[in-house]
Amino acid sequence: MKNPTESAIKKNLFISESEFQLLDEKLSNLVVSTNSRCALLIDKSGYLILAKGHFHFVPPDDMGVMASGAFSALCNMMDMTAAHLTISYHFPGAESLHFCVISPNIFLVIVYKANPQETLKKSEEIMKMSRLFAKEIKGLIGKRGVKDKGPASFDFITKKIDEIFKKEV
Repeated sequence: MKNPTESAIKKNLFISESEFQLLDEKLSNLVVSTNSRCALLIDKSGYLILAKGHFHFVPPDDMGVMASGAFSALCNMMDMTAAHLTISYHFPGAESLHFCVISPNIFLVIVYKANPQETLKKSEEIMKMSRLFAKEIKGLIGKRGVKDKGPASFDFITKKIDEIFKKEV
């Protein structure tokens, strides 16, 4: 039986089997090289494209939806579209979240832990590695050539999210 994420990514992003395998490998390598708990590749509508790592508390699909809303809200609250945004919680054992924009409609979330003495160093490492990851995969995920229609389509959901977080003038 085919992995549902695999079928969905090919359908929605129009990539080949070999491109999917490359994307899967690169995301796995990113989790390992940054010593992170997990990483998610998400589109702006909350659709989970790909997830790697360990998911203890929240399933990856749910994390994708929550991360999309949180990232959109944070970017609008700060009046910017951040290329990178790191959220660190300053209490023992807390994990940090790093958001990296891959394209206008796709972003990466990395969940990692750093000890308090190395928080800044770890954040800089995560930013560097996520920037490299974004550069490597940008060509694979920027191939949307067909616009779907209807209330369950990527385009419809993206339009609604833009309306929700639209800055009032």
